[in-house]
Amino acid sequence: GEGNALGNLAGAYLYQGDYTRAIEYLQQVLEIAKALNDYYSQGKALGNLGTAYIGQGDRVKGMEYLQKSLSIARRIQNPQDEAMILGNMGEVYLYQGNRAKGIDYLQKQLAITQQIQDIQQEVIALESLGRVFMQSGNYDKGISYIEEGFQKASTIQNPQIKARVMIPLGVAYSLLGDWTKAHQILNSTLEVGQKISSRPIEMAALNNLGIIYSHIGKYTQGIEYHQQSLKIAREIKSFETEGKALGNIGLAYLKLGEYEKTIDYQKQWLEIARRIKDRESEGKAIGNIGLVYSKNGNYKKAVEHQRQWVKIAREIQNRESESSALNNLGFALYKTGDLPAAKDALLASIKIKESFRSGLDDSKKVSIFETQSHSYSGLQKVLIAQNKHD
Repeated sequence: GEGNALGNLAGAYLYQGDYTRAIEYLQQVLEIAKALNDYYSQGKALGNLGTAYIGQGDRVKGMEYLQKSLSIARRIQNPQDEAMILGNMGEVYLYQGNRAKGIDYLQKQLAITQQIQDIQQEVIALESLGRVFMQSGNYDKGISYIEEGFQKASTIQNPQIKARVMIPLGVAYSLLGDWTKAHQILNSTLEVGQKISSRPIEMAALNNLGIIYSHIGKYTQGIEYHQQSLKIAREIKSFETEGKALGNIGLAYLKLGEYEKTIDYQKQWLEIARRIKDRESEGKAIGNIGLVYSKNGNYKKAVEHQRQWVKIAREIQNRESESSALNNLGFALYKTGDLPAAKDALLASIKIKESFRSGLDDSKKVSIFETQSHSYSGLQKVLIAQNKHD
């Protein structure tokens, strides 16, 4: 019927990341399903509306729709939809900084998908859990979830699901400092995204490739990738990625010594992060602005900004962010001459980074050590300076 045709159209728009049009059609599907007392279609439409609003960055509205969809799925005993909704809700809780609740929902999703043998959704749950553990510094557990998801995805003929799990796999290798492998994975993800015309996958791959180019010192190339990602984010109204792309462009300009451009891009990111309540991005943008103050020799302001970032990172329990923030804080304090506080901050940063290494095999430990050597050299400077003063 008409509802089905509209539903298929809405699904296509959702897949392409055209959230505005998807919402338009889904509202119509919902009305028809209500008129027909068709609970199954109502639940599906409500769940997809939740996903679309979340895609646009309106998580409050998205959660309202997901909640309604979840109660219908449970009422009509539809485990497949229940698992999908639990996963989407888990992602929102994580995003809001409620890590325990987020993991709980994702683990419930995983349990249901394994019970009903829905491999596609199981892969999504494994990918999400892997990402969370990577962010909280449990690299070993994170990578094993992501790799399990990747292996499972390889058994089914669904390029979108496979590409979805390749992105965090590429990011995982980036965090470990294996840039070549990360580049390889993300490049093929980009090709898949373009081939199946999935704008969200293309956008995420471009953004992460930009990060890699910046890390290996090819800043202009990095900016080009981020600009492409930014263009897609604006087209599909993905505010979260729009903000991150702006932040990444700003960071590349920082490395190129263009501080005014850096501040401009970081302020745009900060404004978006606060508007969509993206706490992780808010902290990072504040920290990046602090870096510019450091470069300009305003260390007092730099310290203030890095302290703010440390506070946010601790509130949302993002160990990766906390470690970077403490590292920046240590350097800024060192420049103000407060050597004891600088030493404490750098040691705390190193302690978190050390915890990332536990459980990893030796080859991974070596590459991760390279990405962490920055804090060690900072600590060395502080200790040398302290000895001179003692």
